[in-house]
Amino acid sequence: VAEFHADITAALEQGAKQTVYDAGVLESHVATYRVAGSFEVAQLTSLLAKQHQHEAIIALSVIIKGETTHDQHLAAAVTDELLRTANETDVPIGLGVVTANTVAQAKDRAGGTKGNRGSDAAQAVLGLLHTMATLPSYE
Repeated sequence: VAEFHADITAALEQGAKQTVYDAGVLESHVATYRVAGSFEVAQLTSLLAKQHQHEAIIALSVIIKGETTHDQHLAAAVTDELLRTANETDVPIGLGVVTANTVAQAKDRAGGTKGNRGSDAAQAVLGLLHTMATLPSYE
């Protein structure tokens, strides 16, 4: 969970956790790690996935457009790294990275009028875990 825009990421975290708890995951089986921002979320996700100590990871952060194109570069770098990590490690990674033009738009996507992307990311990971469990093993 990124600490930058902490009020928004806290709402994403709450949505993600509620979704996994509602699915029957025990609270004691959920670990939360906090880092500064989206870039660090991608870095930590990669490190955690390579350790293969977690069944799945949900990456939660917010990227809000500023006066330059920095948000576009950051969002591309973060999502590219998350996808690369998922493909290289076979650890399911939920994309709970909100990209928005304004703080209001980000809040709308963190439990506001547009739902909760943290919850959506958790649902996606749970669905992927379920599907992966049905695949034949290629040992």
